[in-house]
Amino acid sequence: MLLLSAVCLRGEFQLFTVRGTAETPVTGLVDMGSTPAGQPLDVLVRVRNAGTTMATIQTLSVQGTGFRLYQAPTPPISLVAGFSLDFYVRFVSDQPLAEGRANLRINNATVTFLASAVAGVNVYAVEEDGTKTPRVAGQSTVFLPVERGQRSARRFVVENPHSVPITVNRVQVSGDSFQLVTAIPVPWQLASGSSNTIEIAFQPAASGLKTGALALDDRTFPLEGVGKEPAFPKPSIAIGPEARQSAKQVKVSVNFDTPSRADGAGQLRMEFTPAMAGPDDPAVVFLSNSKRAIPFVVSPGQSQALFANQKETLFQTGTTAGTLRLVAEMGGYTAETTVTVAPAPVLVDTITVTRGLDLLQMSVKGFDNTRSAGEVSFMFFDNTGKMIDPGVIRSSVADRFQAYFQTAPLGGMFAMQANFPATGLTNVITGVEIEFRNQAGTLRTPRLTF
Repeated sequence: MLLLSAVCLRGEFQLFTVRGTAETPVTGLVDMGSTPAGQPLDVLVRVRNAGTTMATIQTLSVQGTGFRLYQAPTPPISLVAGFSLDFYVRFVSDQPLAEGRANLRINNATVTFLASAVAGVNVYAVEEDGTKTPRVAGQSTVFLPVERGQRSARRFVVENPHSVPITVNRVQVSGDSFQLVTAIPVPWQLASGSSNTIEIAFQPAASGLKTGALALDDRTFPLEGVGKEPAFPKPSIAIGPEARQSAKQVKVSVNFDTPSRADGAGQLRMEFTPAMAGPDDPAVVFLSNSKRAIPFVVSPGQSQALFANQKETLFQTGTTAGTLRLVAEMGGYTAETTVTVAPAPVLVDTITVTRGLDLLQMSVKGFDNTRSAGEVSFMFFDNTGKMIDPGVIRSSVADRFQAYFQTAPLGGMFAMQANFPATGLTNVITGVEIEFRNQAGTLRTPRLTF
């Protein structure tokens, strides 16, 4: 860059050219240098108000073939004291030009800019529809996103539009995800009016934004592409038929429609809605962590998820009738299945019977998955198997059970104790049968002996 006699601007304006962070005061002539024909050449110009009051730029223009202002505002432009205005003087010529000359005018001051253009190749990116998009140095060309390890490619046309042959001494592709597919011997001779196609492949080894560049002599054309993680396969859920019953431990697995091509992680979760009003059932959980969500993983080549290195995991259906919804989530996919835990008669787990001299006691533990037990019946027998008078003793327990289940935190589980005072000796009573009735039906226990 050549700097000649000093330029004076009224209103305390100072004029600089800027390269990086360095400012160079402008004198009467600025030599911009040379550029290949068709390739823009820019010089950043800065005008600063060095005065103590606001000053206005009334005129800002450039005149000269191939020259124009770039990123410059339209006058009038007012600058507060100490503030600056940045813009570019751009030169571009479609044909070689030994010397281009232009005058930059700022208010009453004029600065002369010189530039030249040499014969150079034109570069075009070929689009999917076959059209050609002109590329200039510094302008990125974007490749189609691909999964890591996969490949996309773009073609570039390099042509010599000039009347003289052009020699390209350097053809190079940089960036670890980009490779030059077409073999180009250098020096590369392009006759007048001829063109050639080069192909560049984008093949990322990892996901994320990848950058590279195509270098033709001193010009660099940036390249960009995005590597993606392989898409995960769609999951599905497999469970056993026993999930339709209460108090079961059920195996569940997550399978995929195709083998996975990447390491993946997801979760399987459960939602439970009781069939009747009342508290939730805390026993509806996965057995391994006592929670309603459990993580799983899948490895490349596998078509089944692993739960802590196991292909299946267990969940409990609890002690309440209702709707069980299982949801598997991974890689943006969601699979679900819904199971109805059917209503059932009362189920008795344990019964303890105790006989005293004048008292019979029965302690019952079990569950009612409908939470609707309404009647309990007792039948006592002697040692000959005959039912003892007064026969069947019925007790309405609907209100007690309903009040209990409205606040009980244990789903359909209950514990009940029944006491029967006796008039006379109890040793003639040797057995008892208990019958529970709820909305789903009747359960009668086997005969229990005292």
